Amino acid sequence: MPNETVTQEKTIYKTFRAEIKEIDAQAGIINMVIPMSTGAEDRDEEVIEPAAFKKWLKEFMKRPILLSSHMYGDLRKQIGEFKGLKVTDEGLMAQGLEYYIGRGNDEADWGFYLASRGMAAFSVGFIPKKWEPIDEE
Repeated sequence: MPNETVTQEKTIYKTFRAEIKEIDAQAGIINMVIPMSTGAEDRDEEVIEPAAFKKWLKEFMKRPILLSSHMYGDLRKQIGEFKGLKVTDEGLMAQGLEYYIGRGNDEADWGFYLASRGMAAFSVGFIPKKWEPIDEE
């Protein structure tokens, strides 16, 4: 699923892009598949095993808030919600977003604009419970 692979000093960076299927600009809904986390090393040289998401996914989906910049402390950073998330062998995949557009939150409007053009960036935030260092070999 990677669109681009760049090698820099033994580290391989993979870029994954969201696949937009349909956009409803009136409702702020984007039917798209987004690789949120893939089990590949990220820009902080960390890896989240895809199976790690299974434990908390059901609880998260009770309130599947889409945040801007991982900022829970600011209500205006709640710019939408995930319509579906699932764990696959490839990683955590989001399946559709609803942005809270046209309701006085400029950040939600801007997020929708970027996402509807395939220009938004998505990531997961986490608090590690258990980890192992990656071998530098």
